[in-house]
Amino acid sequence: MKHLFAKLGFRKMDEMERSIALRAQAYSFRFVAAALFVWALYESWVVVPNGGRLDLKPSLLLLTAGLVQVGVQQWLSRRAVAGDEEYREPSLLAAALPVLFWTLLILAVGTSFLLGRR
Repeated sequence: MKHLFAKLGFRKMDEMERSIALRAQAYSFRFVAAALFVWALYESWVVVPNGGRLDLKPSLLLLTAGLVQVGVQQWLSRRAVAGDEEYREPSLLAAALPVLFWTLLILAVGTSFLLGRR
């Protein structure tokens, strides 16, 4: 399989190319998150007051993307320092509490918004 990729022109990226790719991915994630945020605001401030039905897709996608990013970041940082005696990793509960708090807050506000409309 390596030989096939090498024949097609694929190769390992060097440090600069990895840095550029990482920055490009960060910018694209920010753009998608901002677009989903604007879409969610549009749905809740324009569509619903005019008698339309609330579409939860942008809100759920935005919430899921944020949770996946935080979860993967925690997992990668824990994996990077696993076995290092000098570094003391924070407890899993301390890392999960802010995520759980914001998730519950967003769900509570969304639920109260939906129940207030009925």
